[in-house]
Amino acid sequence: MKSFDDRKKAFERQFVRDADLEFKVECKACKKLGLYIAGLIGLEGDQAAAYAAEVVAANLELPAPQDILGKVRVDLDRHGVHISDRILRLQLEKFIEETRELLIEEGNGAEDTK
Repeated sequence: MKSFDDRKKAFERQFVRDADLEFKVECKACKKLGLYIAGLIGLEGDQAAAYAAEVVAANLELPAPQDILGKVRVDLDRHGVHISDRILRLQLEKFIEETRELLIEEGNGAEDTK
């Protein structure tokens, strides 16, 4: 029975590590998307960083890619920037994959989510 309990605990630890990694990936990818959109709508420096933080915060409220894409779509439309939803989704997917690979290389996201 001890072997079963050990395996159960190992799976639970792996689940926690995986969930932590995905949370970090999502936050960092949303920040990258926010900075990308900030550039498209003409924000720089502190304004761009503040906008990226808004995108991350929006994702924390309702964590789903459609919610983030909806938020940035409104902002792009308000600034007259024409970019398709497909391109936005592809860009977010690209940021997610790049971020996941980077964090895995760094040791499962040892750095913080800033």
